Amino acid sequence: MTARFRFHSPEFQVEFSGSEEFVADQIGLVRDRIRAILAAEGAPAADASTAESGAPEPAPRPEPPAREECDLGAKTREGRGALQDSILIFAYYMQTYQGKHEFSIEDLNFCFDLLNIQRPKSLANTLGIIKRDRKLLHAGSRRGTYALSEKGIDRVRRLTG
Repeated sequence: MTARFRFHSPEFQVEFSGSEEFVADQIGLVRDRIRAILAAEGAPAADASTAESGAPEPAPRPEPPAREECDLGAKTREGRGALQDSILIFAYYMQTYQGKHEFSIEDLNFCFDLLNIQRPKSLANTLGIIKRDRKLLHAGSRRGTYALSEKGIDRVRRLTG
């Protein structure tokens, strides 16, 4: 069954369609931003969390850091290795603040888009290197999904202080 979620405001527009699981996961990534916009407009926030998708409310998560803290708080490498560090930080963010322990290339592309960073062309290759050679990721439970290894979590903690 295909689900669709659409939210439009003057400052933020987003639309997702796909499996119910995919749409629910994507809503989870933008839920706080939508709630803040709705609160500012005086609308009930619950409408955005279940609109068109029927996605249930997730358990409360730790408060995510401000975008500036996500962007600037991590000391990623410049040039070679910077993409790997960004992927690890995105994965850690999804795991810690979104409760998403496995992620896909689509999830990473969403992170790049959300931060207005150009999507890398070599994402699949880079994920393979991080998994096979560096052992910072391991395969998820489904084909095409990945999860942070303990070594990957340690790397992110070193990056973010």
